[in-house]
Amino acid sequence: MDAYDPEDVEFELEDDQEFFGSGDEDEFDPDDELEYEGSFAEGDGIFEYEDDDEGGVFEDLTHELAPGADYQVIFDPKDTRKRITNTTAVPWRHIVKISPPGCTGTLIAPNKVLTAAHCVFNRSRKSRYSGIRVIPGKNGSKEPFGSARAVRVDYPSAYVRASSYDKAWPHDYAVITLDKPIGRKTGHWPRLSALSARRLRRVKLNTAGYPGDKGGQHLYWTYNRVSSVRGARIEYLHDTAGGQSGSPVWLKSGRRRTIVAVHTARDNPATPIIANRGVALTRPILRRIRGWMRS
Repeated sequence: MDAYDPEDVEFELEDDQEFFGSGDEDEFDPDDELEYEGSFAEGDGIFEYEDDDEGGVFEDLTHELAPGADYQVIFDPKDTRKRITNTTAVPWRHIVKISPPGCTGTLIAPNKVLTAAHCVFNRSRKSRYSGIRVIPGKNGSKEPFGSARAVRVDYPSAYVRASSYDKAWPHDYAVITLDKPIGRKTGHWPRLSALSARRLRRVKLNTAGYPGDKGGQHLYWTYNRVSSVRGARIEYLHDTAGGQSGSPVWLKSGRRRTIVAVHTARDNPATPIIANRGVALTRPILRRIRGWMRS
């Protein structure tokens, strides 16, 4: 593993907002009291924790409660997603509806949106989606900040070259460049970070997006535990559905909200753990995103 170099993982965004990414940041002490964007009744299941910083996972013992091998609303029939009615408030105004193909993303600069690669590139057709429109804070028919169009999309070449989605999954992230700085109206997400697997396995994370099973026009939020982290592969127990791909997955600590992963996919039935999936932001991924943002 390369030695930690702050220059590799830290730089300033526009509007003097901070972009950083280090699993060694002291401010993310997992023993600190953490806050979430809302509250649910406790019912998080039972976990056994194997404390191995490189390969340890939570053993999910709640999967016996959930029939079926492959689905996205995990604790069926209980769906823990909550609709956000005021999408003009922070941080919801930074989250965008992407259409087509019907995804979610996050403004990380006035004219840059972080999302999933499959939201901008169709692997089966080997082509980019055309006419992509980005709508911050969309709330049904209301578009309180208007919209912007994609003029450029960046994603890893490894995502395109992979022989299957399972192999493409760790590369399923992208940045959209917009035709205008719509984020000057809304503001944008201040922080992204690469946290260590050990820390990610010890906290609950938030996510919010535009689920198709609820119409795809309203923003829904939830939080839950991480079940496993291996490199850029992160699995978690959040209820999601198609349309939430590209959603930010973030940690809230005090007043700081930090994106640590991008939601990408449903449960993989080939694995013993029933959990939805995302791409955890690693140092190499942050460096690539930085390059796309500067280009």
